[in-house]
Amino acid sequence: MMRTVLILATLLASFLIAPEASAEKRLALVIGNSAYVNSTQLANPVNDAAEIAKALTEAGFQVIAGLDLDKRNFDAKIREFARSLTGADVALFYYAGHALQVGGRNYLVPIDASMQGERDLDFEAVGIDFVLRQMEIEREN
Repeated sequence: MMRTVLILATLLASFLIAPEASAEKRLALVIGNSAYVNSTQLANPVNDAAEIAKALTEAGFQVIAGLDLDKRNFDAKIREFARSLTGADVALFYYAGHALQVGGRNYLVPIDASMQGERDLDFEAVGIDFVLRQMEIEREN
């Protein structure tokens, strides 16, 4: 976990320190979930996401932000981000909130997720591989 935070901080610092290219399209999806309905609420993710969104905006990113997203709105933000990726030179995804790994797959947890077992993951959570795939589609084109 700490290693992931260090890697993310290093990447973010490189974006913030790098001179802004005026013709470069920089796009970020920033999501922070704290107000969970069916699991432990978290104190910091919404605040962290708001701070990251502010810093990225100041660094020249167009930021699509979502705070305390239920599944429907989580999916809508990913779709908005995916559609906005056309022509992006840089794309960044930041998430703060509950997440889990099952069977080698990583999942992000919307605030309304109600999971009784592993089968519920594909219906209630958001697979990180799905988000990354949306980012890769544009790069492949």
